[in-house]
Amino acid sequence: MGPQDWILRADALENKNAQAECYKKAVALNPDSEDAHNALGKLYESERKFKQAIPEYEAVLRIKPDDMQAMLSLLSLYKNTGMEEKTLDLYQKLAKADPKRADDYSSRAGAIAEKQGSDEKALAIYQKLLEKNRGNIDARQKTIKLYEKSKKWDKVIEHVKVLIDLDPKNADLYLYLSDICYKKNDLTGALAAAEKAQKLRPNDSSIFVQLAVLSEKAKKNDQAIDFYQKAVKTNSKKN
Repeated sequence: MGPQDWILRADALENKNAQAECYKKAVALNPDSEDAHNALGKLYESERKFKQAIPEYEAVLRIKPDDMQAMLSLLSLYKNTGMEEKTLDLYQKLAKADPKRADDYSSRAGAIAEKQGSDEKALAIYQKLLEKNRGNIDARQKTIKLYEKSKKWDKVIEHVKVLIDLDPKNADLYLYLSDICYKKNDLTGALAAAEKAQKLRPNDSSIFVQLAVLSEKAKKNDQAIDFYQKAVKTNSKKN
């Protein structure tokens, strides 16, 4: 009997153990039998023998590296068994194999890298996403978060300015830029960003407070008093 004969015989059986033995014989006769490894992997997976199923699907990928079904099966198995590094690598392979979902797979790989504390790896993944699509807001925000974590304020500012280019009427982005400039000890930049936020939201008392605090820090006391008064006046109108 050849490999395919053992596979057909296994398919005709109901006993799982007997099926497994038939598939194993098919594999022994032809270690490069994609069908035999797939069948054995599915059998083990159906019995929740995840650690036994994994090598079978991995064997399928050695034979046929772009087998989407094997990759998706492995993805589930890696997750179920807590194999984060292999899950990350597989997401990156899936991103290459499935262009339509590439951004989603890459983003998930980046999230795992972050979880593992591999910030540089996560940044490299997000950077590739941004090179592909400058308007990928999710990747941009995650990049900002990582740079803020490491207090690389110039990098944070660089990426926040891109977000502002994409959404120039977003007052919250200017307020965030103002906060980052202040953390960088750039009072001039912080005030300029807050002023732009105020022009976009002229009746926001919280922006006047931001301007007042920054003006006070810059020792512009008269200006600070004026902004505090405007904050009180604006707030009282709301009440």
